Amino acid sequence: MTPRAPCAVRLRAGPLFRSRRITRLLRAYAGSRAQATRWRSSFRFRNDERAFAARLLRRKPNLWLFRCHQQRFCGDFVVVDMSCADPARRAVWVIELKQGASLRVGGGGAGFQLARAAAAVAEVARRTGVVARGAAFVPVTGDAGEVLIHLGRRRRRRRRGPRRCDRGAT
Repeated sequence: MTPRAPCAVRLRAGPLFRSRRITRLLRAYAGSRAQATRWRSSFRFRNDERAFAARLLRRKPNLWLFRCHQQRFCGDFVVVDMSCADPARRAVWVIELKQGASLRVGGGGAGFQLARAAAAVAEVARRTGVVARGAAFVPVTGDAGEVLIHLGRRRRRRRRGPRRCDRGAT
């Protein structure tokens, strides 16, 4: 029985964004190079996705980026803010890039491309433990440049009381 392709795989900064590196990354999930090669097209970058991922990882090292399976309707990327030590309180976004579209945070504008976003977040939780099971997420759609600006904004912290982690608030 051949293994099922994952919903999301973690991307790291560096020369990852070449096709061969994607295959090597998928091999850890697939168990064989042949299976990883078959899955490669499901994780390929299109349009401005590669540039978006590279810029995000370079500018925001506190964010972990996961590439989503493109035929599973779970978005383009899952982003986790690792600034908080508690996985249950980490901010999570599911990104669907739309060239030239205005930014929409919290839903809308993606149609059915985010229909199974919760499954991708659940898989990230199960496979990596970086977020709690059943973690809430914020859907974000729009042009890559606007999404980068949104994710790059500093979150306001409360001035008094215990330090808390943000839950994706803008």
